[in-house]
Amino acid sequence: MVNQSFQVHDSFDSKKNEVFRRYLSELNKIGNNLNQVARHCNQYREVDVLVLEKIVEIERKLTELISKLYQELAE
Repeated sequence: MVNQSFQVHDSFDSKKNEVFRRYLSELNKIGNNLNQVARHCNQYREVDVLVLEKIVEIERKLTELISKLYQELAE
């Protein structure tokens, strides 16, 4: 009986770890995009409409990612 509960727990942790791995990959992509925007702003010492649009897009993607992560972990 004890062995079975460990197996369920182990498979749950395995599923959770896989979810975190997938989302970490997406988070890395978002971070890379944000770093590119910051590099552009530092290089040209300006923030134009295109930069602001990109920041809003990054924020939207991050919000979506967090929402999906919470949904998937709740399953």
